[in-house]
Amino acid sequence: MKAYTHVLGGVSAALIVMRLPVPHPVTWMAASVVGSLLPDWDLPQSVVGRLIPWPAVSASRGRGRPPRLGRAFWPHPIWHRHQAHSVLGVAVVSILASLLLAMVATILLHARIAWPWVTWGLFCGGLSHLALDGFNDERQWWLWPLTKHGFRWPLHAGVRYIDHLTAGLLLFAIFILAAPMAHQWEIHGPWSR
Repeated sequence: MKAYTHVLGGVSAALIVMRLPVPHPVTWMAASVVGSLLPDWDLPQSVVGRLIPWPAVSASRGRGRPPRLGRAFWPHPIWHRHQAHSVLGVAVVSILASLLLAMVATILLHARIAWPWVTWGLFCGGLSHLALDGFNDERQWWLWPLTKHGFRWPLHAGVRYIDHLTAGLLLFAIFILAAPMAHQWEIHGPWSR
C-alpha cells in the first residue's frame, strides 16, 4: 500500500482503540499515524526508509519481476515484507522508536512524553500496516521467527489495483468512527480525557 493509505489505516486503528478510555488521545493518534509507516523502514524508498542511514541491498528475482529490496544485515539481508513485517518486528521497532523519541524529547525539549502510550500507539499503527499489506499480492512473514511462511488475506491484488479502493474504504470508516467523537469534542474538547 501507499504511505497515505497506511496513514489512513493508522488513523482508523487509533479511532477504534479510542472508543476505550485512552488517557492521552492526541498522543495515541499521533503515535498510531507514525507507527503506521514504521514497518516500511526496511524499504529504502519509503517515507521512513529515506530517513534511515542504513545500507540498502537488492537482488534479482528473475526476468520480468521487480528486484527484491531490503537492508543489509548479518548474516542475511532484511528483505522488504519479511522480518520487519512481523508482529515481533513491529513490537521491537515500536519500542526502539518510542525510546528514541523519549530521549530526544528529554534532551532537546526538556519535556517528558507519555512513553507507554506512545509505544502502544506505535504498535497499534504498525499492526494496521500489517493488516493493510495483507491485501497485497506479496506475502508477509507475520509470525516470524516462529515461521517464515508468508501470509496474506484471501482477497488480495496488486497495489495499483487495490490501493485507491482501500483508501476510500478507510476514509469512510474514519468518518463513521469519528462521528460520535465529534459531538463529545464539541462539548468537552479533544483533550478532555
